[in-house]
Amino acid sequence: MPNPPNQNKECLYYPIGFKVLNPDNHHVVPIRVDGGMYYLRAPYKISQDIKNIRTIAMGIALKIPECFEVFTNKPGITIPMIIHAHIDSLYDVMTQKGIEILTPKVLSPSYYSSELKLTLRNIGTKIANIEPGEPIACIYFTATPPILLGENNNI
Repeated sequence: MPNPPNQNKECLYYPIGFKVLNPDNHHVVPIRVDGGMYYLRAPYKISQDIKNIRTIAMGIALKIPECFEVFTNKPGITIPMIIHAHIDSLYDVMTQKGIEILTPKVLSPSYYSSELKLTLRNIGTKIANIEPGEPIACIYFTATPPILLGENNNI
């Protein structure tokens, strides 16, 4: 019987670094969902009033590399790729607790901060209570080649 596709192929992972700013707070370590997506978790208990907007410090810092190269099947030819981190609301948290992630939505390699901060809004009908370690957002990564956007009057 033939092997299913990709069963024997090795999956390589590209490392993106994060730092836990308070080593005693294990709640902030992201949880891997699949090869390219992670849950970001509440660093402490959060009570969010209805229609309230607030920014919370996540207890981690990210370092997104400037660029990496993808090797082609032609010797000596590589394609440079730029990594972007995307942060979004979790469907379950949004529907059950009413918590929506407002910002940031995309982080580029030029992003540098000592601590990742998320701005949340309660779009629900009651106070949202989130316990330490509960997933509150997801972060996933995309890679694109460098793009130069320029004016072209012949379009």
